[in-house]
Amino acid sequence: MEAVAGEAATLRELLESLRAQEALVGAQEAHLTSAAKMLMKLRGQVEEVERTNDTARKREVVEALVSRVTVTTADDPAARGGKRATVAVRYAFNPSRVVALESSTAALPQSARGTLAPSWG
Repeated sequence: MEAVAGEAATLRELLESLRAQEALVGAQEAHLTSAAKMLMKLRGQVEEVERTNDTARKREVVEALVSRVTVTTADDPAARGGKRATVAVRYAFNPSRVVALESSTAALPQSARGTLAPSWG
């Protein structure tokens, strides 16, 4: 009898775990569906922005896509200008993932060093 009760408890735990996983998958599916809808909507807006070069609208699109941009600089004697910038972008449609892009400030024009502005093509 104890073996049956133990197996029943194990099965209940497994069932509860599967239910939690199902809820997580449902939440992820809803999140991805929402992100896909947002991206489809923004696609048309980006095409319009590219045609018109409307800088205010460009900024709105970037703000819709990006929740945070963090730029850190560090001394790097090997880089022209002696600095290296690391840029971390947190996208609004996937807040749990941070994409870090590294580039030397040497690739930036002098006027752009220390600032971050959206660049379109």
